[in-house]
Amino acid sequence: MERRAKIYARKLMFAAPRTSKKEKEELREIYKSTMRDGSILYECKTEKQAEKYRKFLMHHLPPEYAATTIGNSVNTYLERQNEKVKRVSDETTHTEGNSDSQASDQTG
Repeated sequence: MERRAKIYARKLMFAAPRTSKKEKEELREIYKSTMRDGSILYECKTEKQAEKYRKFLMHHLPPEYAATTIGNSVNTYLERQNEKVKRVSDETTHTEGNSDSQASDQTG
C-alpha cells in the first residue's frame, strides 16, 4: 500500500513533459541503464533539457529511485542504497565509539 501511495504522489508531483521521439529513445536508454546499474549521469544539451528529463524520469522511475540535475546533466540513482550506506556508517561510528570507551575503561 505504501509503495502505491509513493507512486501516486510522484505521478502528481512530476507530470511527464511532452517529448519527441528522439528524446523518448534517450530517456528509454537512461531508464534502462539506471535499472541495470543503479545510477547514471547523462549529459544533456542544455540545463532546460536536463530539467525536462529529470521531470520525465521522476514520473516514470520506481519510487526507490530519484533523478536530479547538475548543470546540464541529469543524474539518476537508487535512494535506498544511500540510506543503507548511511546506516552502516552510523553503526560503525557507534561501534568504534564503544570500543574507545571500553579501552579507556580498561586503562583508567
